[in-house]
Amino acid sequence: MGTGVLERVVIETGETGVEKEHLTRYRFALPFCEGKNVADMACGTGYGTEMLKRTAKSVVGYDVADFCGNRVLDLDKGWDEHFDLIVSFETVEHLKDPKKFLENIRATSKESIISIPLNEPEGVNPYHLHTFTREDAEELVRSVFPEYAFLYQEGEVISEAAYPSFLIAYGKHQ
Repeated sequence: MGTGVLERVVIETGETGVEKEHLTRYRFALPFCEGKNVADMACGTGYGTEMLKRTAKSVVGYDVADFCGNRVLDLDKGWDEHFDLIVSFETVEHLKDPKKFLENIRATSKESIISIPLNEPEGVNPYHLHTFTREDAEELVRSVFPEYAFLYQEGEVISEAAYPSFLIAYGKHQ
């Protein structure tokens, strides 16, 4: 797998901008998880997986290595287990074939929530194999999930306004 999979966010205080952005995405996902079997793909250190357990029936975290007791999985190769909901934040930019990853999500879940960072200057983050404009990210998601809704995130605000920082795509697909 590419070097991109090794980037990790560790939530220590919840007070930095990056920490707040990550926590905001997981808080957004909480109501969608209620009573469902959920996978947190690219769970990293597991803080989000733990948050999702507040409302989900069950949550399994997956990542390239055992960072927090999660299941180890090469996300570029895929998986067979099925879930009601898959949550995957800041993942596709790390993978060799983002579309294949999204196709596997579609094949193994009834719905999903995905976020993609937007407008990063190329080469700024050495862990990212891909950079996306809003248009690129929307085209990628729509190629697999034509029925999905899009929201955007700037800091701690998630709304329909087309912010330049993050795309959040979500919906049901089976």
